Amino acid sequence: MNEAMAPEVDDRLAAFVEASFRLLRERCPEHEAPKLRHETWVRRPGDRFVRSSEPLPWWRDCLFMHIDALQRLPEADSARAAVRADPAIGPQLDKLVGTGLGAHLATPYEALLKVLLSVAAEQGSFVFEPTAANAAIQKVLAEMRRPDFDVLLLAPLLGLRTPSEKGSIRGVMETEIGRMTDGEIISSLHWGMLSYPMSDVVMHVPYASAIRVRGKLKRLIGDPTRGLAWGEATEWEEAAHARIDEVLDSFRVFKPGRIRHAGAMLFMSGWPVSGALDWPGFSAVRGISGSTRPFMHWPADYELASDEMGRFVSFCAALDKARRKRLIDVAVRRFSYALERDRPDDTLIDLVIAAESLFLGDAGDPQERGELRFRFSLRAAFFLAPDIETRKRFFQFMRNAYDARSALVHGGEPDPRLFRVFGQDLTLEQFIERLASELRKALHRAVEIRDAGSGGLLNWDELVLRGGGQ
Repeated sequence: MNEAMAPEVDDRLAAFVEASFRLLRERCPEHEAPKLRHETWVRRPGDRFVRSSEPLPWWRDCLFMHIDALQRLPEADSARAAVRADPAIGPQLDKLVGTGLGAHLATPYEALLKVLLSVAAEQGSFVFEPTAANAAIQKVLAEMRRPDFDVLLLAPLLGLRTPSEKGSIRGVMETEIGRMTDGEIISSLHWGMLSYPMSDVVMHVPYASAIRVRGKLKRLIGDPTRGLAWGEATEWEEAAHARIDEVLDSFRVFKPGRIRHAGAMLFMSGWPVSGALDWPGFSAVRGISGSTRPFMHWPADYELASDEMGRFVSFCAALDKARRKRLIDVAVRRFSYALERDRPDDTLIDLVIAAESLFLGDAGDPQERGELRFRFSLRAAFFLAPDIETRKRFFQFMRNAYDARSALVHGGEPDPRLFRVFGQDLTLEQFIERLASELRKALHRAVEIRDAGSGGLLNWDELVLRGGGQ
C-alpha cells in the first residue's frame, strides 16, 4: 500500500509547491525588503555575539505573509487529501504527536507548511526546480513517516578548552564532548547559560564546549486532550542527565581546574516537534545538584591538552567501572560537589566527606566503628605517603582536616592552628587546595585498585601492618 500511495502523495505535494511558488513570485519581488524580523544573537568579528533584530530571509517573510492564501489553493485541497490517505502520516493528523518530553498537534495545515518551508529553504527562491523540489519533498515525507525522534541533551561547559584540531571526544560514557556550533551558542545565550558579558547586548565568547548525549525516542500518537505517556522519555532524560554529571565528575577528578555547567538544553528533531523545547527551567535544563539557577560567569581555566585527550578517555572508562563500588561513587560525587561550591567552608566539608567515604567505607560494620578520627587519619597517611616521616605529616594533615570539618558542621570556626601543616601556616583556601590535590591522588589510586566487592576500599589492617606500600 505504501508503494502505491507514495507516488500520488509526491505528485500532489509537488503540484501544490509549484502552484504556491507561482503565486509567491507574483506577490513578492525577489529583492523586496523583508517586513518580518526576529530577535536573535549574531556572530561578529572578534568572537563577539551581538543581540540584534534580524530580518527573516525574503522568501520566508513572503511565505508567512501569504500562507493563508496558499492554503486556499485548489492544489492545497488535493495535497491535504493525499497526505490524509498516506497510511503512515494520515493516522497522525489531528492528533498529538511527539514523545513524553514534547509533543505538538499534527495537522494537514502544518504538514503543507513544512513541505513549503523545506523546498523554499533548499532552493532559496520561488523558482520551481522539479528535481530539487522532489528531493526535498521525499526528505520531508521520510521525516513524517519515521517511527522515532532524534533527541539531544546538550550541556554547555563553562571553563573547558579543548584543542580545536582534535574535534570531538567520543566514546566517553556514551557521550560526545566538543566545540559548540554557533546555533548551540545562540541557544545557550538565549537561555542565559553562557555568559562572557561586555554589555547587555554584546557577549564575548572566545570558545565554547559542551557535553552531548544523543538518543532516539519512539514516536507517540495520542489524544490531544490527554497528552502522551512519559515513561520511556523520562527514563532517557534522567539517564542522560546522570551521564552528563558523571562526565563532569571525571573532568574534576582527572586533573585540577575549574569547570562546570549551568544546566542542559533538550532538543528534539522530527516532524511536528523540532528544535529546543519550552523554557528549560522546567525540565529541559537542570542545574548541577538539582539547581536550575544559571551560573552567569565562570573563570575559563580547565584546558585539556592534545596529549591528554586519549588518557582522559581511558581514565573515564576506568572511573566508570570503579564507581560500581559504592564508596568510590560516593567519594567521587562529594569530591565533585566540593569543587563547585562558592564558599570555602562548604568545599572543606564536602572534601572531608569524600575522604571519609574512601578511608572509612567499612565503618558501617559495628566492629569497625572504633575511633573514627584516628582510623581516618591513620589510613589516609598509609595510603598516601611512602615513608614514615611523610606519613607523620599526612596523619596530622588529615586529622586537622577532620577536626576543621567537625568544627564547621557543629556551627563553630576552625582553629587557625589546624591549618599549620607540612611546616607551613596555610590559609583556609590554601589548606583546601592541598586537601583537594591529595584527595585527587587518592581517587586515582582507588580507581587503579578498585574491585566490585562490597566493604572497604582494601584490607586496611594489612596495609598498616606491612608498613604501607604503593
